[in-house]
Amino acid sequence: MKDVMFSEESRRYFEPYLFADVDFKVFQKNVFNKYKGTNSIEYSEVLAFVLQETNYLSKDLDKTLKNIGVEKVDNPLQKNNPFLSFPIDDVDSLLIKEKSPNGYRASLAEATKLSKKPKINFKKYNCIDGIERILVSLINDGSIITRFDKTPLPKNSSDVVCPHFLELKWAYGCPFDCSWCYLKGTFRFRPNGKEPVIKDYGKIELHTKAFLEEVKTPEILNTGEI
Repeated sequence: MKDVMFSEESRRYFEPYLFADVDFKVFQKNVFNKYKGTNSIEYSEVLAFVLQETNYLSKDLDKTLKNIGVEKVDNPLQKNNPFLSFPIDDVDSLLIKEKSPNGYRASLAEATKLSKKPKINFKKYNCIDGIERILVSLINDGSIITRFDKTPLPKNSSDVVCPHFLELKWAYGCPFDCSWCYLKGTFRFRPNGKEPVIKDYGKIELHTKAFLEEVKTPEILNTGEI
């Protein structure tokens, strides 16, 4: 496993790629669009997204944060894990501010945003039974509830079946230290490794409540493996 991780990391660092510059600009745009207007979100949370959902590394994220003008604020509890404040270009979008552990309180304007219901996004999916259904793809920005749909549908009877499902991403990391666990590789670039981090309780409640009250198709919210 270590050999595989080292080979993949080495490939990302050294493999020449004709469209690398173009792809990096797309990566920067995707990071900005995902977090624009977000304040006081921990660096480790953004890094976790980059490592899990993209082919880029911590050095790429650091360059992106500098390029798009992200402000960093010292985290009194974690020296190497600052809070990030992303710029915004759409004042009307629903952007929820994460609470910092030092007792941060949302301003009146932000409290008004918190009172609004998050947008529930739907999408057509081809299901494993061959039927096309309209299902939830994500709630608002997808930081709490989103659909895992990265695996292909089986075409042959011998294909591995990995169903799609809704993730409830209320936290990440793990307090245990199992020697075989893949999380050690997944979070290897986080300043605090796989130390558990719980997301903002207000945001978790807001997104989960919106799902439970407005989505009519019964589905399980899977808290995932991390």
